[in-house]
Amino acid sequence: FGFFFFFFSCRRGCEELSSTMTHGQVKHRPDLEKFTLTVEGQEAFLCYRKQGTVLDLWHTYTPENARGQGVAQLLADAAFKLACEQSWKIVPSCSYISDRYLPTHPEYHDLVVNHHESTTPTP
Repeated sequence: FGFFFFFFSCRRGCEELSSTMTHGQVKHRPDLEKFTLTVEGQEAFLCYRKQGTVLDLWHTYTPENARGQGVAQLLADAAFKLACEQSWKIVPSCSYISDRYLPTHPEYHDLVVNHHESTTPTP
């Protein structure tokens, strides 16, 4: 039952993102471990660390002139969409992700693990 619920809720979240995101704006830069978005000539970004199938989202930056316009949400949407599509987990180390994004996106709660869970070896 748990897997079905996870798959269904994650799939629903991915479908919702596909219909609301403007494709081509957010760029995934796996070589730099970040998602980027250029806003008025300045770069907004969401940095992560990848370990196996876990993304630790550790820092979000939005240029001052672009704050309050949903830029950080677009970056987070892209990260969660990728994690959803790849069946990865998320560690929400960044305060924006843990305090602002996740409370309004309950469909992704099943993707979230804490730092301890992500580094504990399985027997």
